[in-house]
Amino acid sequence: YKCKESAGYHSENGGKTCCAQGYHTEGSGTTCIADERTTASCDAKDANAIWNDGGKNGKFHQTWNYSTSSWTPASHTSTRSTTAGECVYKCPDDATNGHFVDDPNDAKKCIGKTTGANNACTGKATHNSAYHHDKIKQTWTKVSDTSWDWRPVLTATYSANEVAEAAPNDYKCTFKCTNGYAWNGSSDCQWCGDGAKNGNESCDTEIDYGICYVANGTGKCGTCDGSTNYKYKKYQKKCKSGCGGFEKTFIEDVSSCGSTLSPICDI
Repeated sequence: YKCKESAGYHSENGGKTCCAQGYHTEGSGTTCIADERTTASCDAKDANAIWNDGGKNGKFHQTWNYSTSSWTPASHTSTRSTTAGECVYKCPDDATNGHFVDDPNDAKKCIGKTTGANNACTGKATHNSAYHHDKIKQTWTKVSDTSWDWRPVLTATYSANEVAEAAPNDYKCTFKCTNGYAWNGSSDCQWCGDGAKNGNESCDTEIDYGICYVANGTGKCGTCDGSTNYKYKKYQKKCKSGCGGFEKTFIEDVSSCGSTLSPICDI
């Protein structure tokens, strides 16, 4: 048979196939294929980037070259730009794709975004405390193989001194106890120097923990006249310097016949 060239057809594959204008065959195939396509993949973009190519999703346009029997262009370099185009990608800054900016030192990469020092710290101690810095910078940071998050976190932790990050003037959210108060070791700032235990405070010395008793042996009650054998020894329990343990000071022997005294000294 003969293709009707006057009707817009042409021979392909050694005359075995007739294709309409704008179509061709490849190799020994007999199927007519469109001369233009957008199915080939652009060169790889940065892993943190999103395509900015008008919805082509990383594909580029090719045209069939009859002279070389090949698709042109054969490949397409990907570029980073905020202006949309073929094989163009950009650094996203949104809740879905993450928060990234152009790497100033590499024209192809996206790096985690760093905010200004305007992120408010939270969670300082309820009483007698103050932030070292009440607002800090944060950087979008890879925290695991599959997730990113803002760092440093905004929930503050106790620190006697401010804690600086690697970059100058960048800090973590930390708080300190105000003058005259000290960290109780777990949850709050307590008064120091008053000789009394406030919560879990560990800064006062000689804190009075009250009376405690030590059993003076089994059955040592004697005649209960207080003159011979005594059942208990009575102590005053106090905290050592800096609350680095406890000490007990003997007060007197106690008969306490027929009854049990408490609390028993646990030191």
